[in-house]
Amino acid sequence: FVRTEPIMWGVATDDAHEIHGVHEKQPGATEQNLVTVSRSHTGNGKDVVKDNLGKESVPAGGAGYKSWLVLTGQVDAYIHVTAIKTWDLCAGHALL
Repeated sequence: FVRTEPIMWGVATDDAHEIHGVHEKQPGATEQNLVTVSRSHTGNGKDVVKDNLGKESVPAGGAGYKSWLVLTGQVDAYIHVTAIKTWDLCAGHALL
């Protein structure tokens, strides 16, 4: 498992903000027509994605993982339509 999974690490100081091992999606890159939604707190997220965006939803676990999917261009967006805890936003904030 470890040999096939990408390794990502980062550092944030007053002088540097770097993430290593990430090939982020560049603006204007080709869209995937996929949007990730919560696997365990989906609510009507799948319907929102299909009806309003015309894209396919990809259920995934972990707010940080879903942010990672967006950052690396595997999906176009992360939509969460039910209540979310503040700490669930920390990983995505750190990646940005």
